[in-house]
Amino acid sequence: MSPDREALKYTFGVCSWQIIMLHTILTTTANKIRITIKNTKLIPKPQRISCDHSLEIFNKM
Repeated sequence: MSPDREALKYTFGVCSWQIIMLHTILTTTANKIRITIKNTKLIPKPQRISCDHSLEIFNKM
């Protein structure tokens, strides 16, 4: 194996790992927000929540 291919393999590994981590973080965040929406009955329509509002909720946790 040439050094270039080794580097490429390493880079690919790091990238795919980061994508998996990002997906996990996003899923966890989404679940947290969903749970918060269930807990706070103040919000009438969950689908109308803007991105900012979701972040606001997430930051309060």
